[in-house]
Amino acid sequence: MTIASTQSGNTADDQAPIIKIRLSDDDWGTKEDEDRMFELDDELRDAITKAQVGEYDGHEFGTGNFTVYIYGASAEQLFEVAWPILALHEFGRDRTPSNAMASQEQRKT
Repeated sequence: MTIASTQSGNTADDQAPIIKIRLSDDDWGTKEDEDRMFELDDELRDAITKAQVGEYDGHEFGTGNFTVYIYGASAEQLFEVAWPILALHEFGRDRTPSNAMASQEQRKT
């Protein structure tokens, strides 16, 4: 899984962390992937809305990835809401979010 943060086109102050999770194949993934990603998707949408830290802007499947688009005033606040949900999901050996956490910690310093 990778997490990248960019400026959003919505307002000058919006940041847009993009969460990209590798699927089990290089195309659309399996039905199991789809079910798991839709569950994750619902949880992220609900948590971001409840925490009022930004907006959930959608997702896409393809090229072996599931990509989630979120934006708000602070990528760090969005990450703090999203991370516990991402950490609870079983990503498997090649889809572990630990590298993303290390990258986020490096950006905080």
